[in-house]
Amino acid sequence: MSKPVSDLSGEEREKLDDQLDAVSENLGLDSWQARSGQRINWIEEFVGVCSTCKCLDWARKEFGGVIAFCNSFEVRLSGKERTMECNRHERVGTMTLRDMKEMAILIDPPARKIGF
Repeated sequence: MSKPVSDLSGEEREKLDDQLDAVSENLGLDSWQARSGQRINWIEEFVGVCSTCKCLDWARKEFGGVIAFCNSFEVRLSGKERTMECNRHERVGTMTLRDMKEMAILIDPPARKIGF
């Protein structure tokens, strides 16, 4: 029976993390190590403008690794070269006029008749 991750020593954790990175690279996923100990927005540091975009899917692994994917262009973000501008960037928490129009409920009040 194998030990839970929390019971592994530092060297065993590093070995497991290396194995997970190797498997993710074989599957075609890019991963990189987040900088630890620095007070930065690490996702912004590695993916640039994509850090505030609705189209970004990302995950931070237990030992500091990161996997990021842009749904708009269907591309994996490696963290080696940040995105500076994007014509499909949609800031999280904003809505386009088209989204608001589709969301609006049109109310058609009944025609009133005079009298009873």
